[in-house]
Amino acid sequence: HELYNSGVYEDSNRRDGVGFLVHKKHKDAVIGFTGVSERVAMLKLRGRYNNTVIIQCYAPSTSHSDEEVEQFYTVIQDLIDTKVPKRDILLVNGDFNAKIGGLHTTAPDIVGPYSNVKRGNNERGVLLVDFCKQNNLIISNTQFKHRRQWTWMSPGDRTRNSINFVLIRHTAKKHITDTHVISTPDISDHRLERCK
Repeated sequence: HELYNSGVYEDSNRRDGVGFLVHKKHKDAVIGFTGVSERVAMLKLRGRYNNTVIIQCYAPSTSHSDEEVEQFYTVIQDLIDTKVPKRDILLVNGDFNAKIGGLHTTAPDIVGPYSNVKRGNNERGVLLVDFCKQNNLIISNTQFKHRRQWTWMSPGDRTRNSINFVLIRHTAKKHITDTHVISTPDISDHRLERCK
């Protein structure tokens, strides 16, 4: 495997950041990596007909200001506008710290029928849906029915929410056959997502 990380250097050690772990058999498909900040990174992969661009992100949590969240979305929007051709398959993936339960009633073309309705939604969820509208993206996690959809567990296991999502352009949704959460490895308060 090869690790691409957008973390910051501190005393010649890389820390924080988001990134990609690419299997050695796919290493030659990597066209480029852009570590934008410790919250946003982009990987471009060569495809047979279209390239695939994956933007990995980690949104500021609710303890951060609304201005920081808006700046986060501005950075991603700038990447999409300037670095991602319309013909490329675009995936925006990561921890958005947003709850979107129930928003399928107001945005059924973006949020599928399998959002975590019990957990409700919040302002960050509405902001995520607006971002999807602006970029013609759908939230692939909500398109497939699975028993356990939660992706994050609070300390002490008091709350479980779905706050990690895989977004894809509406025009390319036929390329996604499933998006679901996997329980292993159990290495964090977040569960890994698998997108096929």
